[in-house]
Amino acid sequence: MEKSRETVIMIDDDITNLTVARNNLSEEYNFFTAPSGEKLFKLLERVTPSMILLDIEMPNMSGYEVMEILKKDERTAGIPVIFLTGRMDTRSEIEGLRMGAADFVTKPFTKELLIKRMELHMQFERQKKALMEHTLSPKSEAGGGAETAAKEQIEAIVRTVASLIECREGATDERFERTQHYISLLLDVLLGN
Repeated sequence: MEKSRETVIMIDDDITNLTVARNNLSEEYNFFTAPSGEKLFKLLERVTPSMILLDIEMPNMSGYEVMEILKKDERTAGIPVIFLTGRMDTRSEIEGLRMGAADFVTKPFTKELLIKRMELHMQFERQKKALMEHTLSPKSEAGGGAETAAKEQIEAIVRTVASLIECREGATDERFERTQHYISLLLDVLLGN
């Protein structure tokens, strides 16, 4: 049985970037492009992606403004967003993460690195949904293996995040500790602690 393809949308005002990304990613994903935030929102009326790749610096509506709108809409708030940017400063990255971005990838990007990060974030989202469904299901329906299944889901999430940290360029002990803290908070929320 063939695995269903994930849907990805990339927003960038540079047609060259969109073309390069399409050439690199359309074999792996159902891949859509939009040259602006406004076009993205029109596209989202008919397509629900598994991930959004978003440029920060665009005319009329910046990537940050697009992100703000995405996070306010319950239909799009849970879609992971990776910022693709030429910016290399920590302040921009912190601002994007504060707004809810899943990750940052600097342009020009390598196909392999971008796909690896996309796969890890989409896998993390699938695992998070599975754990939430399991946690929210009545204990009587879950049967005796409920605790074991929850532990397996937690271990899978931790492995996914560890893989994500490993593929980050310049990962520091401070970043690792911060990520570990966020994972703990996420798991507490998911498990209702």
